[in-house]
Amino acid sequence: MKMIESVFDVQPLAARETSNDVGNLLSAIDLNNKPKSAPALPQPQPVTPQKICASSINPGGGLTRPDDEPSSFQRLEQAAKERGWRVYP
Repeated sequence: MKMIESVFDVQPLAARETSNDVGNLLSAIDLNNKPKSAPALPQPQPVTPQKICASSINPGGGLTRPDDEPSSFQRLEQAAKERGWRVYP
């Protein structure tokens, strides 16, 4: 609150902002230094559903849910291929 009050020249909204025990965030910010660039992060590898969803590998193999449709992933994969989307092996 002290930072907002000091930047916009607003009177303290509460008694605690008048206390010296509460600091002003502007004292921790150096606006003269350029911000550091974000670190380069590794690109995640694509995850294919066959590796994480056993019911896609073996539909009807005892790992189905009541709302699971046989070959639903295969139909989704086929629809993606028909639209020219990249499908990972």
